[in-house]
Amino acid sequence: IGGTLSQQLSEETSQTYEIGFEQPWLSMGKQGRVAFNATYFYTDYNAHIQELQLIANSHVHGIEASFKYNPVSWLEIYSNYTFTHAINDDDGSNFSNVPRHLLNSGFTVEPIENLSFNFHARSVSSRLLATTLSTDALGDLGLAFFDGSSNAAGTSLPSYYTLNIAASYKHELKLSWLNELTYSLRVNNILDNAYQERFGYPMPGFNFLAGITARFKEDG
Repeated sequence: IGGTLSQQLSEETSQTYEIGFEQPWLSMGKQGRVAFNATYFYTDYNAHIQELQLIANSHVHGIEASFKYNPVSWLEIYSNYTFTHAINDDDGSNFSNVPRHLLNSGFTVEPIENLSFNFHARSVSSRLLATTLSTDALGDLGLAFFDGSSNAAGTSLPSYYTLNIAASYKHELKLSWLNELTYSLRVNNILDNAYQERFGYPMPGFNFLAGITARFKEDG
């Protein structure tokens, strides 16, 4: 395009409505604690800028739900799920790069005080690629994407899932100038799955991060 075209940008307005509930069930202490919440959301857009396209009328609706459970004091199990349906009301098509289903689940273990381990899984459904570029000069133009080998990318990014593990330990020092040190280790994408969150930007395969965080004494 080389700068010869510009997007038709104008003020975007929207109205959002939500209704939901949260229900905790508590027992003595942390053990046996259960919490569940769910929310339905609806957003109506006027002149919405969606990726590369200007859409006059569109709406998004869906459900968010989450769950936490502590069967014992040192274990927390959690899960959250989002269903999203995003629609271009002008032509009935779905939004690009918006997954219909998004699921996060995992559990955190604290076997001893100040030591924790987290196991986290994430699943994302397929997402449509943008197929329209809105311009001032020529109106809406069709788009096609190609990979680094000049192969057509198709119409969507495939679904993917990842599994991550993290551990941390808080070392309380209580020195005159330093309160504590926290040691952390995170191992991402341990299954080494190949995936893209956005087309043309492959996400890292198996990788890990290690760090130390210091908390110093406050003056006074």
